[in-house]
Amino acid sequence: MQYKSFFKNNACAMLICKNDPFSTIVEANDAFYNMVGYTRQSMEQVHKNRFANIVCDELTDILEKVSNAINKGDSLDYEYRICNQQGEILWIHDIATYDPVSDVFYVVIMDITYRQVTLESVSKMANIDSLTGLLNRSHLEEKITQEIELLKLSSSFAMCLIDLDNFKAINDSFGHMIGDHVLSTMGEKLSSLFENNYIIGRLGGDEFAVFLTNIDSIEALSAIAQTIVDSLVCEFRGVVVSASVGVYFDKTGTYDFKSMYEAADKALYCVKNKEKGKFDIQFSSIV
Repeated sequence: MQYKSFFKNNACAMLICKNDPFSTIVEANDAFYNMVGYTRQSMEQVHKNRFANIVCDELTDILEKVSNAINKGDSLDYEYRICNQQGEILWIHDIATYDPVSDVFYVVIMDITYRQVTLESVSKMANIDSLTGLLNRSHLEEKITQEIELLKLSSSFAMCLIDLDNFKAINDSFGHMIGDHVLSTMGEKLSSLFENNYIIGRLGGDEFAVFLTNIDSIEALSAIAQTIVDSLVCEFRGVVVSASVGVYFDKTGTYDFKSMYEAADKALYCVKNKEKGKFDIQFSSIV
């Protein structure tokens, strides 16, 4: 067969596909079937040899790239996801060359799942506070800004700034390892209080933030703030650590991150100077 030399003894997954909407497989080597987990027979029985059937990403985008490459006489070189026979998602790097005489593509695909997972892990690490597992300050601001832009003028917002009382005494008396343990514990407690639709992060030091949307009333927000205060009271080696909470309620949905942060910080300042372990709420003029 004329394609034998193309496939023989090659560790890369290689195949020949028709230039049709399904990228129907004409021939493929053993490395391809090992990658996707199908036998030649099962690929034909289950998918009618249609490579497009195991592609997870939007086919319209891929077919557009194919059409552009053919028109320009270029090779295809792109990355997308496929689903193997076990139901696992694989990231692949696809390099394809079009043969206009036979109207087929000669394709080489490489499994880059490990690289993609590593990149996603590195990206996640850049966004997460390593001590608490919460969002770090920069990603917290980014997420809140995105949420405000998405829901602006159609939702109420609340920014809660949380500062730990007596945390300095923990650090000074028992050292930073115990201090880190306290921060980690408080981060876990805070995270357990809220559902996934709330944005929670550590701003730095012993300061945390919670961003809430669709708050119905001052009363509902007061109940949430009181829950935070009640939940973040712990004793570590005889030192009681509590939380002071400053809240800004934007009923109109017109503020940005900076304005809400500054307003919540003023509320927090009031609490710290009056009575620690409490909360204070400030709000926009229309409530």
